[in-house]
This record gives sequence, structure tokens and C-alpha cells, in this order.
Amino acid sequence: MAQPSGADRRRFFRLRYPEGSTARITIGSRTFELTEVSERGVRFVLGPFRGFKIGQKVEAIVETRSGPRIPVVGTLLRYDEKCDEVIVHLILKGIPAPVMFDEQRYVIQNQRRHIRVYYPPGKGARLVADKHSYEVMDLTEAGIRFKVHYAGEIPIGHPFAAKVEMLIGYKLEVKGVIIRYDQGGKEAVMQLTLQPLPAIAVRDEQGYVLRKYPNYTQPAATAVR
Repeated sequence: MAQPSGADRRRFFRLRYPEGSTARITIGSRTFELTEVSERGVRFVLGPFRGFKIGQKVEAIVETRSGPRIPVVGTLLRYDEKCDEVIVHLILKGIPAPVMFDEQRYVIQNQRRHIRVYYPPGKGARLVADKHSYEVMDLTEAGIRFKVHYAGEIPIGHPFAAKVEMLIGYKLEVKGVIIRYDQGGKEAVMQLTLQPLPAIAVRDEQGYVLRKYPNYTQPAATAVR
């Protein structure tokens, strides 16, 4: 999908479908496989058809995996020749946020896979709370490990709210508690018991890190629990 502005990344969440998904988009008499959706955009596999033009108006029906059929209206933004996909910007009529939430929940429940993202030293996401910023070492949807400025900086058991600034561009609110310190007190482990990370966001971040740092060897036993 097209790279949105920073404001759009924060406002509209993108849902990437697993390979072989049954989500579809119908344009006229033709139906295509959806690979990604947000409130303001869709991406789908083009196949052999080449009848679309950049900038043309697109009126379609999105058939979600969770059930609803949503009429959408937008413009064809661009072709992605690398993966044979088309991106449509839904500037006129998009997908309602409640439908996106239901679709995300459905995909997570039916394609569940626990994912952990490890970052190369000095290249991690950031955890921002008040005026403090911390380097994230690794994360899952249920927990975050991050470097602190000094041992015991945040009391164990203390409720903690922050914003995760992922490398891919997402800025997501999280809430939880500090459950322990590792590495001699240099790293805190936060369990996201109150507001976890969306699994789809973690999956997107993992893909981005693997592409950006293909030669990084991930550690074997420093999991967030």
C-alpha cells in the first residue's frame, strides 16, 4: 500500500491478510484477492488483467473475511510491479473503523501466531513516556523489553502507559506493568496487561526489521514473557 504521511500512519491502521486469504474486492464484473486494507486504502492482486489506469475512479465492493460487504469509492493510486498488486486510495468512501476492528479480530483469531520482534543494538523502536524515551530491545503483542536509564527507574508492579514508535512508522499506545529487570537492572520488562499491541502491527514490524537488517542474527533466549 502507498506510504502514508506520519499523521495517516497514526490515524489509519493497515491490516495485511495472510497468503491465500478469502477477502476479495469486486470491481465491475471482476473479482480480485485483497492483500491489505485500511480505512482509506486497499491493495489487491492484479493477475493478468491490465485494464486499469492510474488516477481512474474506482467503485467496488470489499468482501471482508468477517462477513460484511462494504461499498467503497476511490482512485487508483499506483501499480506495485514487484508483487503484481494495485493500490487504491479510498478518498471518497472508505471502510468504516468498526468494520476494520472486527476484521482485525477475525484475522487474529483465525490466523493466530505468536510473533516476537528482536531489534539490532541501537536500532530498536522507541518507547516514549512523558519526556522520557527508551530503546526497545524486543517486543511481542503482550510485552516489551527496553533499556532504562538506571536500575529501578520504574518500580516493579507500577502501572506504566507509553507510546511505541515502531520502525515501520506505527505509533501505538500501550499500557501495562513492569514485571522485572534483566541484564543487571539495565533492561526493564513490561507486561502489556492493560493495552497490548495489535498482533498485525507486530507482524508488520517483524517483516520490516527482517528486510532492513537481513544479516542480523537474532538472540535465542531473551524473550519477553
